[in-house]
Amino acid sequence: MRIALVHDWLVRLGGAERVLIAFHKIFPEAPIYTLFYDKEFVSQYLPKAKITPSFLHKVPNIKKLHPWLKILMPAAIESFDLSDFDLIISSSHEFSHGVLSKQSAKHICFYHSPSRILWDRTYEYARDFKERGKGAFKLSLIKLGQHFLRIWDHGASQRPDVVLANSKHVAQRIKKYYGREAKVIYPPVTLSREHLVREKPLGYSHLGNTRPHTTYIQNLSPVYQNKPSLLVRLAKRIPPLYGSAREVPQWLYPAGFSFRINTVHRTTLARLADYFLIVSQLYPHKNIDLAVEAFKHLPSLNLLIIGEGPEYKNLKSKIKKLKLRNVELLGFVSDEDLPVYYKGCLAYLICNEEDFGISPIEAMSFGKPVLAYKKGGAKESVLEGKTGEFFDKLEPDCLSEAVELITEKIKNGHFNELAIKKHSEKFSFERFKKEVFDIIKFLDYNLA
Repeated sequence: MRIALVHDWLVRLGGAERVLIAFHKIFPEAPIYTLFYDKEFVSQYLPKAKITPSFLHKVPNIKKLHPWLKILMPAAIESFDLSDFDLIISSSHEFSHGVLSKQSAKHICFYHSPSRILWDRTYEYARDFKERGKGAFKLSLIKLGQHFLRIWDHGASQRPDVVLANSKHVAQRIKKYYGREAKVIYPPVTLSREHLVREKPLGYSHLGNTRPHTTYIQNLSPVYQNKPSLLVRLAKRIPPLYGSAREVPQWLYPAGFSFRINTVHRTTLARLADYFLIVSQLYPHKNIDLAVEAFKHLPSLNLLIIGEGPEYKNLKSKIKKLKLRNVELLGFVSDEDLPVYYKGCLAYLICNEEDFGISPIEAMSFGKPVLAYKKGGAKESVLEGKTGEFFDKLEPDCLSEAVELITEKIKNGHFNELAIKKHSEKFSFERFKKEVFDIIKFLDYNLA
């Protein structure tokens, strides 16, 4: 049996990408078809996978331009010739469910969500567009594009033979917009205490006494490897001047450099004992600015934010404008370093209506409680009073009050660390693999 995997795009690590990586672990020989990809991402997370991109991958600067090229993506996803495959597994949050397959092939679609921009967040997206000062003409073009994409999206949703959802919350959305019944298979959590290799957390931070910057340059071009040249020494001194290596202009580096940099301070575990943690892609709908506002009223507690995305600069500017000494935006943190932040945090924080949310489960695998907005997939993964607490309104005062209440409970020993870890085991990779195999066997495929 020949199997193909399909995913929208591979640019940065999020929950959807972690599910694709899990599928790749289950089916390592299956090629991955995607609209476009980032070479650094693939080399780091899918180094042995065979990646086949669409024609959009050839568009210059596609990673930044792709929001304006979505009208072309239905044609791009349908351009993949999958006629040689017996089983297609798509991991979709926008377009992957629309691949074409031969009549005898079976298509299993794992939905992370129907497209939020096309359906339930259409008007929220328009309001955000206006608030950012974009022109009315551009907004009119976007609305027209959304109309035609909705027609295609609904038609494409009828193509999969089996529909899977990452939560009951998403299954309800699939039923509403597509009229399809979805079986719920919760995503796997693969990051755990087994990955914990460091003893102290890392962070670029004024939250405590720090040592000087330590700069790691990975995937260095062979031209410069093992050569303590002046150029390399100069390159190592550039990131601290910018505060974050992710913001350093590429042109400042000599030709031949190909790398991912992580610039960090080392901070003592004791000083960071009272911090809340957010690990998320930085998009407006994640409401991370709400957490920043809430912690303005909580000077005795710290907030660490890990992640990348379009809102990075806005959040950084807001933290600076409010002169917050207890909020730190760390940017990208590798999976090798991430467990130490989970281990050191007081609790994990969710400020939006999550479809499911893998990062909160990762936090629970370290015995940490979760404080979540009481809507969406969090209601399926967080047990109120046992593995975390909820807050009801997306308002800074409501959130800051909830933070104070859960902090008091944590310090009074209300939460059982072992019970929280035990709960997180329900979302294991082994459970996910078994449920996927059960679906495939249901389709009368022999996996032997």
